[in-house]
Amino acid sequence: QMGRVYPNETYRILRMPGGDVGREARALALDIAAEARRNAELMFGRNPLDKPRTGDMAKAYRVEVIPGTNQFVVKNKKKYAAAMELGARRHDIRARRVDYLQFQGRDGRFHRVKLVKHPGSAARNTLLVSARVAATRRYGAIRTS
Repeated sequence: QMGRVYPNETYRILRMPGGDVGREARALALDIAAEARRNAELMFGRNPLDKPRTGDMAKAYRVEVIPGTNQFVVKNKKKYAAAMELGARRHDIRARRVDYLQFQGRDGRFHRVKLVKHPGSAARNTLLVSARVAATRRYGAIRTS
């Protein structure tokens, strides 16, 4: 006959960072971060006319533990990571600290302007795709809505 299981004890066991659930959650988070690095390397800078990319965004994925829990967060602290992940609406970019913005176009010529109308960009969903791939690889087929 099994002993009585107390809800608080079950809760404590499930939330222990070093327990089975915590180790599995950490392993999955590390898998997601590794997959995100691979996806970012493949997704960004594919246009042959673009300058070679540094790969900084791909290298910046990190796994952080939420203290006192078995929860982990996959983060990327690059300033532009959210815009790449979630997309960006069309917006204006203005010269603020200088008189003109200067950039080299794909035609090779330099351009000086006070305002650029950025067309926006589509969401890349690097982390979402990576989470699905890593979870499928680790646990088999998963159902997502």
